[in-house]
Amino acid sequence: MSNSDIIATASVVVAALAFFTTAWQTWVAHKHSRLSVKPFLSWGTTRNNTHQAFEVIVALSNFGVGPAIVRERYFTLDGCHFESPDGRSAVEALVEKLLPDDWGCRVAGQGLPGEGTAIPPGATIRIARLLFRPVVFEEQGELARLMERVRFVVVYDDLYDNRDVFRT
Repeated sequence: MSNSDIIATASVVVAALAFFTTAWQTWVAHKHSRLSVKPFLSWGTTRNNTHQAFEVIVALSNFGVGPAIVRERYFTLDGCHFESPDGRSAVEALVEKLLPDDWGCRVAGQGLPGEGTAIPPGATIRIARLLFRPVVFEEQGELARLMERVRFVVVYDDLYDNRDVFRT
């Protein structure tokens, strides 16, 4: 094997390594770009107790960097898909089904994201604001147990059409 053959072979090896390194760097950059616009949904509950009423606010927030594009959203009750039987809002139907009248609950506000809606980064959507009669401390645990029977599910896409599911 002559010197020129060795140099030619070494050139081919270096070129192949450069090609694979470039392809790998491109893949890493693409993966980083996808992750850098990923939404991160979170569920929050706020409770306020005053002499006039006990207020519960449940909200959905996007703490990610990219928007979450809602494809489907629904409630479950005891693990089963829940839909309003009479066309009312799902929140109102759930309150009626879940909470006895002696809780004195009324829906003071609601805002379910529609299908196709984008939840932008940093946004918080108030799903429901519920007002109850004044509640003593011991009753708050019972109310929390009742509300644990309900889950909220959001099927959403990121900007790259990667599907994900958020469950409370």
